Amino acid sequence: FARNFVRFKKSLKPTGKYYLRSKLIEKKVPNEIIEKTLSESLDEPSEIEELADSWLSHHKNIPREKLYEKLSRHLLSRGFEWEKVREVVAEKM
Repeated sequence: FARNFVRFKKSLKPTGKYYLRSKLIEKKVPNEIIEKTLSESLDEPSEIEELADSWLSHHKNIPREKLYEKLSRHLLSRGFEWEKVREVVAEKM
């Protein structure tokens, strides 16, 4: 169930492990299964880059000084780790 759930959620939109973990906990999936499933299925750096590129293409009119904060907040709200978000956003700026 957990593996299919993660695959389904990721097919709808890119999501990070924090978002997926919270959704699996809501579904009462045991922690051992959550950890195993998430460790098997995540390829976050490319997903974060794709999502950042997509977001940037839709938000070209945002002033550069606000762009870092808004893009970071968007990626964090999708459940990605801060360290990975920071790296990708720094590359894109």
